[in-house]
Amino acid sequence: MVTQLPIKRLYDPKTKKLRKSIVFPRVNEVAKTHPSSYQEKITVKIKMTGINYELDFIDDCDVVVPGKGMVVKISSIPPSIESVLAYNPKQKYLVFPYTTCKLENQHLEESCECHLVYGKDLDGGLQEFLDVPHQLLIPIPQNISIHDVCFVTEILLPFYNNLNKVHLNSANSKTLILLNDIRKEINEILIIIKHFNIPQSSIVFLDNYTISKLKYPSMYSGRFQTVFCFNKSLQKFAEFSCISTGI
Repeated sequence: MVTQLPIKRLYDPKTKKLRKSIVFPRVNEVAKTHPSSYQEKITVKIKMTGINYELDFIDDCDVVVPGKGMVVKISSIPPSIESVLAYNPKQKYLVFPYTTCKLENQHLEESCECHLVYGKDLDGGLQEFLDVPHQLLIPIPQNISIHDVCFVTEILLPFYNNLNKVHLNSANSKTLILLNDIRKEINEILIIIKHFNIPQSSIVFLDNYTISKLKYPSMYSGRFQTVFCFNKSLQKFAEFSCISTGI
């Protein structure tokens, strides 16, 4: 017995309010227009969605899906991908904000394969269930606040993208990450480090405050194979700390 009709929630820019609309069967068929992509999708249940009304709702940008910061649990996994993604009913995931790649030109060498368009994929996180590519699910460590996760994208997105190309698992590899404020931004880094199984002991975190307290800053000269700098004011320190390639 059906007790609740599937609905989607839309943002009305004229009234500046959310309105509900019934989802008809033909809407759910949109994703199937890309069979190869659709076969790799799994159904997730939305647990929490972070919404920024100043950034998520843009009148003239139809690729923006409201509620890009989504924390989900897996609802079902197709048999075709059971071998690559284990089902854990307690595990929560951050859904990589798939529309951001279109807005910020994140794909440098590869084209976007997400095929998600505003208004046709049930409007992002403003619903109960969503079908997403399994590659977009980032496990959230147990000690990380899921509320914080919904809004940590300024550092998480570029860090995640670059780690797909940079290998940090070498036993002797040392990595420096320069932040604006370690206390506020550390969660973004820890989520990705955990996701890629990178030992935290191989990474050093610094910000303006911790650098100002260093007794011997010279000890960081040319010490790190890889440096991620998320603080513009520390660009010189990043160059100072990175091992020279001799170019």
